[in-house]
Amino acid sequence: MGTFLKVLGILVIIIGILLVVSVVGIAVGIPVIVEGVVLFALGSIYNNVREIKEKMKG
Repeated sequence: MGTFLKVLGILVIIIGILLVVSVVGIAVGIPVIVEGVVLFALGSIYNNVREIKEKMKG
């Protein structure tokens, strides 16, 4: 799940960058980039929590 969120976050960031290129797309592109960063961060946190849970079990 964490890796999926990271990949999805990167794709959303790329889409946001493509939207920012046009002047009209700036209003939509910047929030899309922020959402991509949030998705990437959530994926990283999910992976870290999973690793911590595995260490606590063992």
